Amino acid sequence: MRNIPIIGNALGFDRCRNELVPYLNEFLDDDEEVLISMAEVVPKLFDSVGGKNYAYILLEVLEKLCSIEDISVCTASISSFKTILSSIDCLKHEALLLDQTNRMNSSEWLNSKLALCSLLPIIVKDISTEGQSIVLDTFRSLVTNSNPQVRKQAAENFKFFIGKVNPRHENNLQDLLGLIGVDKEDSVRLIGVEDLLSQFSAVGIRNNSSLMPVFRMLMDDKSWRVRYLVAEKLPEFAVVMAPEQRSAVLVSAMAKFLQDNEPEVRTGACRKMVDFCKLLSADEILTHIVPVLSPLITDVEYVKATLSSNIIKLMPLIGKAQSTQHLLPLVLEILRDNSPDIKVCIFSDLEGIFSVVGSESLSQIIMPSLEELSDDKQWRVKLKIVQCFPLLGKQLGLDFFEEHFLPIIKKLAFDSVYSVRDGVTQVVKDLIPIFGVKWVENSIAKEMCEKSTDDQYSKRLTLILFIKSLSNLLSTEFLLNTIIPCINDMASDRVANIRLNVVKTIKDIFSSIKDPQAKDSLKISLRLLNKDEDTDVRFYAEQALRVCG
Repeated sequence: MRNIPIIGNALGFDRCRNELVPYLNEFLDDDEEVLISMAEVVPKLFDSVGGKNYAYILLEVLEKLCSIEDISVCTASISSFKTILSSIDCLKHEALLLDQTNRMNSSEWLNSKLALCSLLPIIVKDISTEGQSIVLDTFRSLVTNSNPQVRKQAAENFKFFIGKVNPRHENNLQDLLGLIGVDKEDSVRLIGVEDLLSQFSAVGIRNNSSLMPVFRMLMDDKSWRVRYLVAEKLPEFAVVMAPEQRSAVLVSAMAKFLQDNEPEVRTGACRKMVDFCKLLSADEILTHIVPVLSPLITDVEYVKATLSSNIIKLMPLIGKAQSTQHLLPLVLEILRDNSPDIKVCIFSDLEGIFSVVGSESLSQIIMPSLEELSDDKQWRVKLKIVQCFPLLGKQLGLDFFEEHFLPIIKKLAFDSVYSVRDGVTQVVKDLIPIFGVKWVENSIAKEMCEKSTDDQYSKRLTLILFIKSLSNLLSTEFLLNTIIPCINDMASDRVANIRLNVVKTIKDIFSSIKDPQAKDSLKISLRLLNKDEDTDVRFYAEQALRVCG
């Protein structure tokens, strides 16, 4: 089959058209692999049959391949069909193409109709206005076909008609969109939402009034999946609609979705609420959106979580005074929720709260919840809380931080979960630009180094990893007087994994040490570790000695 193009070139134009192409029909009952190969080979006969003036002959073979039941064969045939259609003069061969589309539409084979859904948008572009009318009538029959697979495929290809038909046929497109919007299968109507958005974008703000009934229909759809998708796409619809349409239709739509019977729809609306509200005035938000948020505070878990993650982002849109009056009470209600996962969502945008409420008020609001969540049994909650500390320290000041947050950092630095401990290390790094390296050394690092001989293995491991991560940020004096003696002491730790991390730490910090005596002491530790009883320790110690000299 792969040699067919070579044979075609050898036969010449006439024999290729009259003998080779009809001969291909004898393979239609062959195996799937052969048919796929044949579908891929057919476009390569384009020049062999005489170029674009005769390439329509190849479409007859592909038409039959499109009816094959196997989907892989049909897909390959559609791809080849599109390749040839893009290379020929569709207007010149309009009559032949319309006959072919009529045959495929009348075929008893499902795949012929499915293929036709993908081919019609390509054909319609370059044919006459009358031909376009026939193509759109054919497409209408596919949109209203009794088989839901055909209707779904037609809906998926509707958007490819946009911008390709004569303006006089725009009403036909809108009628087709209306048929997709009232299809009895919600999977088709879901695609209709995407099609409607594409059509809104194409026609422009001035000419979209005729599309509004379709939008209202989908907005009130009986299927929650369709309403959910409309809610998800509401900010995109808002961009392509006129301001008066947003005020008259979309604002009430968002309020409606936030009060929908289905929690999934309410979740989708909460997720897109901020993006949508950015296109509204503060008065519109206060009048239509804020009043419907209160019931969501006691909604199901995932609705509350989505609301909690987005409610803070509404504050800058309505201003400090209105946020304090209307949104802050809702935030306080969320912080009283029994679920830590809901509370922690509020802390995902602390900076937004600070910008509206202010540091003093916020410290009184969040401290009870912060202290409670820092003791939560879920490590992800604790990690999320500790990651808030650099911003809190920057906003609330050193004295408040030392009183309320420093004890939490010291406790979580030795948490049972590695991710929390590692998160604390990163937070300590972030605190250096805020409070200075001296404060970190005296308030955190010095006390951590006292754990070098602790009975608990996890604390000693945490310490050496802490040193490895922060040593390059600490002062030379602290390194010489505290860190290096601590490292040398831990080189004789009874646990091999500690000694292994000591080797890695020495290798990492050695180049930053300038003091000769300190370097010598680290080399002595490496030489001892190079004779360690553990093979991994010896291996890495030998590598470190090569680097450190």
